[in-house]
Amino acid sequence: MKTIGSKILAILVVFLMFILASNLFNIRALNKVSKSNETVSDKSLVKVTELGEMSRDYQAVQKYLYSHLCSFVEAEKDSIEVQINASRASLTENVNQYGAYVEENDYDIFEKLVADLTSYFKTFEEIIERSRTGDN
Repeated sequence: MKTIGSKILAILVVFLMFILASNLFNIRALNKVSKSNETVSDKSLVKVTELGEMSRDYQAVQKYLYSHLCSFVEAEKDSIEVQINASRASLTENVNQYGAYVEENDYDIFEKLVADLTSYFKTFEEIIERSRTGDN
């Protein structure tokens, strides 16, 4: 009788050891997933926030450009240019901040964004100058 009891006890001990090892493995796996999730969430949240701010600033610059083109009053154009410069500075700052979070495989796309933005600002300056001289 003692041998049957000891066999059952041995099976229970092995079974409990297996459950304990399985639980430890699951806890480690969950910790790794949690850390990965935090990293992805932090980076993604910053990227989405920066993209949203860049979009907002770009729309503001466009809106002010249209207002500048439609205005015929010099004082109003000066006021609009102040707003344009503030939005452009904010847009440039947000692009630079976004660049800090760009991953290596996306860097080509980021460089194209910067090149396009530089070209846009150059064309933008020409449009403002024409608007300023009344040649629009």
